[in-house]
Order: sequence, then structure tokens, then C-alpha cells
Amino acid sequence: MSGMKIWWLRVKQNWIYQTKIFRLVFDWTVIVYLLIPAIVFTGIAYKSWLGTMPGLLDPIPYELFFLVCFFFCWQGGIRTFMEEADQLTLLQFPKVMYTIRFIGVVYSWSLILLKWLFIVIWLYPLLNHFPQLEAGRFLAMIFFF
Repeated sequence: MSGMKIWWLRVKQNWIYQTKIFRLVFDWTVIVYLLIPAIVFTGIAYKSWLGTMPGLLDPIPYELFFLVCFFFCWQGGIRTFMEEADQLTLLQFPKVMYTIRFIGVVYSWSLILLKWLFIVIWLYPLLNHFPQLEAGRFLAMIFFF
């Protein structure tokens, strides 16, 4: 079995496990009474942030927003999709072990980048109100955080 095939099976198992957890937490009553109103309220707040920044956030520097984003994005970690038994059984096949680890790291970094993209889109209305934040500085902050 190739490293890519083993990795793909483990990713599918992980997705199925995460889906089961999501369904366990969000049954239909939680979705109807909590999740849908929260989405509506968030949409209203997001639209109001496009026009003006909330007065509560005026004294906060934009660097603090990036620091909070940094902590949100680094929850979790790098997942290699290696199991305990692999350390013994795949010692004979170092290329397979390397492939599983490499693809796992690329997958984890891709998820982290997607989190950053989501947070940037989510915070765009707030970050748009900082006049000292230029595009180059913004990209540098994302890159170095």
C-alpha cells in the first residue's frame, strides 16, 4: 500500500470522526434555536462593521487583532497521520513513512492557511478602519505572525 493511500484512508477516517462529533453537538434543536439566530446576528453585526468600527474597539491597536488571530490559528497543530503501530511496521518502508508525514504536514499547513483566510475575511470590516494599515504591512503581518 502506498503512503498516499494510507494517508487518504486516515484523512477520511478523521473527517468521519469529526462529522460524528459535529452531529453529536449540533442536533436539530441546537441548530434551530441557537445556530441560525447566531448566524443572523453575526451577519447584522458584520454589515454594521462595514460602515463604522464599534466604539468599544477604538482604543485597541491593530497588532492586537493579529495576535488574537495568531492564537486562533495555532489551536491544534501539525498532524502527521502516523499511528503508534506505524513506527514499527513502516520502519521497513521509510519512503512510505516519509510520504505519510510529508502529506500530513502539507495538509495541516493548508488548513492553517485556510483558517487565516477565513479570519482575514471575517475581520476585514474591522481592519479596514485602520488608516495606518497598508496592503504591504498587512501582508507582512500575516506572513510574520
